[in-house]
Amino acid sequence: MDEASVSTDELKMQQFMACAKSWFGRHRSTEYMQQGSRNETFIAQRLAQQPWVSSVFNVGMLQSKLGAEWIAVSPDAIILADLPHESDENEKQVLFVEMKTRQTGKTISGANEAVQNYGQLVFCKYDDDIFKGCVPASNRKQLLHQAMVTNLKYGLFVTAVAFDNESEVIQYVVVEFSHDLREDHYMLLKTVGEPLVGWLYDKELLSRGYLKKGDCPTWMSDEDINDCISHFPMWSALYNRVVLSGRNDDTSTANNETDPDVHMFHPMNPISVFKHYQQFEYNRSKWGLDKNTEMSDHVFMLGLKVSFEAHYILRMICGVVVNTWRVAQARRIVQFLKENNEDNARTDPTVAQMRRQCENLTLNDFVLQLGIETLKFLQSSRFRQYNPLAQNPFVNVSAEDQLTEDFKKFKEEHPWPVKRRKLEVFSEHPTLTRLRKFSSSSYQHMKVNINDVDPTKNRKKCALCAKGNMKYRQTSFMCNLCEVPLCARQYGKRKNNESCFQLWHNSENLMDVHKQAHDSIIRAKASDDDKLGDDNDESSTYSVDDSDIQQVPALPRIEGNIDSQEVPELPMIEGDIVTQQASELTRIEGV
Repeated sequence: MDEASVSTDELKMQQFMACAKSWFGRHRSTEYMQQGSRNETFIAQRLAQQPWVSSVFNVGMLQSKLGAEWIAVSPDAIILADLPHESDENEKQVLFVEMKTRQTGKTISGANEAVQNYGQLVFCKYDDDIFKGCVPASNRKQLLHQAMVTNLKYGLFVTAVAFDNESEVIQYVVVEFSHDLREDHYMLLKTVGEPLVGWLYDKELLSRGYLKKGDCPTWMSDEDINDCISHFPMWSALYNRVVLSGRNDDTSTANNETDPDVHMFHPMNPISVFKHYQQFEYNRSKWGLDKNTEMSDHVFMLGLKVSFEAHYILRMICGVVVNTWRVAQARRIVQFLKENNEDNARTDPTVAQMRRQCENLTLNDFVLQLGIETLKFLQSSRFRQYNPLAQNPFVNVSAEDQLTEDFKKFKEEHPWPVKRRKLEVFSEHPTLTRLRKFSSSSYQHMKVNINDVDPTKNRKKCALCAKGNMKYRQTSFMCNLCEVPLCARQYGKRKNNESCFQLWHNSENLMDVHKQAHDSIIRAKASDDDKLGDDNDESSTYSVDDSDIQQVPALPRIEGNIDSQEVPELPMIEGDIVTQQASELTRIEGV
């Protein structure tokens, strides 16, 4: 064997492995692909409303009749239309249809630009400038392939946009494909694909219905050979069912003759379970979840995107529900047998009669009845007896919901926010104690500026470290939920370097923490080991209550005029500082 043949065999093996991966590999549609598929119905409806469209047909997979049976395509639709006046054709034409829905900002912008440049209804030829301006490069060969398989001269490329759950068709592009283009594309595919998959369509293999290892080409890998042997019986059975050889017209029937080279296509009706009958019967004979695999699609929501762990849990729940359904069907049969023995002591029921008893209880009906019975059980006294925390007959009240209800009742009975004796009130009332220490996604204690809540105040004394009329530390921050002013910076020698804000929400006994915090201020002042500036680091370190302020006599008013030249002009504050602060604020909010 020469090097050229070895290189060719390796290339064939790699190409076939890529094909096998696309056939047998696990592929999941993206959200955009699913939305595009769902939007095809809407596009077909809009297409049928066009005055130049006579009929719209849905089709499945179409197989080429040019000689390579392995070439196929699935157009989105086939239409019968009167082409616009730009075309030279005067009679109705059959066109294949390819529908695309643009959903991202970049693709929507490109589609709108094509409409602005060429209009809503466009007529062009494959690979000319208009075609390239309206059809993205990723879709051009797809249109050529459909034209080759369908052997149609014209195709229609429909572009729609979807944004904010709304869809709109914005452009129709009629594309003309020459015979030479379609022929060249066919020859290229046949050159590459015939050695790879053409052998699978051998008439002897199809009639036999199964593969042996010797039937596969020598350049195939063992894994690909095993995959083909495993899938071929099912695939050949389907192929022989859909593609029937021979012509059954009056002449051939009379002469008892058939032409094996003539194919008659009989597509199958839609089916819910696509399994080989032996495989299906084998699963039916097993107990547990494997027996009911054909029912799984009726339980799960289509298009639901969940993680592997969530999918596994849902599968387990599905297994429990389906097994319970089977038990309920079995109970029906047992009850039917008892009644039948009482009425007809000498006659045993038939299998068909017992099967009908099972068919009367479908899975969907059972799931509905199970849900209703479950809700009834949650209302029963038996459920509350085994679940003391279930005060609500429908659902257990969570700690967050209970706190919301108690806090609402507190604000109806007491003034809010607390103005006097904050420490005592938050320490003695159980609702405020839970509010102070509770944290969740809805209850997040955060520092906010006092001035944002009360425009008349810039600072207030801290609710934790202040004591009577003695000197205290001012703060410009407060808790957004408790609505009490609290120091946001640590000062003095405290354990764990916690501020008043942290101590307020983490401490069990506020009165003990209050005493320790106030003593820390006194010691810090006496030893001068810590600056006690307020939270925004202004120069003043202490403030006093109004009772400590002495009356100061008013200064006498200075009469007369003051020469403006004697008073030095104060320097102006430039706007750069304000601008810088504003821009910084905008940047923070943006983050």
